[in-house]
Amino acid sequence: MPIINHEMTIEEAWGKVLSELNAASKNPGHAFRYLSLATVDAKDQPSQRMVVLRKFSQHNRFTIYTDARSGKVEDLIDNNSVSLLFYDHDQKLQVTVKGSAKVLSDGEGNLNHWTESGSKGTHSYTSVKSPGEVIQKPDEAYEWNLEDSEHFCVIHIESHSMEFLQLDGHRHLRSFRELSSNGSWKERWIAP
Repeated sequence: MPIINHEMTIEEAWGKVLSELNAASKNPGHAFRYLSLATVDAKDQPSQRMVVLRKFSQHNRFTIYTDARSGKVEDLIDNNSVSLLFYDHDQKLQVTVKGSAKVLSDGEGNLNHWTESGSKGTHSYTSVKSPGEVIQKPDEAYEWNLEDSEHFCVIHIESHSMEFLQLDGHRHLRSFRELSSNGSWKERWIAP
């Protein structure tokens, strides 16, 4: 069931989109909780992977966690441009984001996030083996150093532009918003 309709103003429509992104950062069952993160590697090849949205701020900053040894971190060190893709099948809503990523690999900010991730999440960042490391048997990947937060890192993505597409039979709605040089967002309807 679409959540954006033709009676809404552009401000109301974007208010709904931002509200859904905010809800996803707090609700593990939300459709936007898992998203596709696209980066460009050192050979100028695109790479995509699914990540978990951990936080979304009203300043349009997205936060994800990762292992500092992962390929995405390597990609972001060379080129911090990213694209995010969200899709909610039930509401038929797609949101794309373009922005710049900043990798935080140590410091007090990371420690706060590490504590928030809880004991269930720590397995994702404490593997003795690096992500992508060649192993002989799958079981080799299941050795953890659960007390070690050394490889845990936070990625903040500052959005520069966002777009939504609300599918609705033959009357789809699409809008684009872009951050202007004065820090305000300019929104406009565009043809689907």
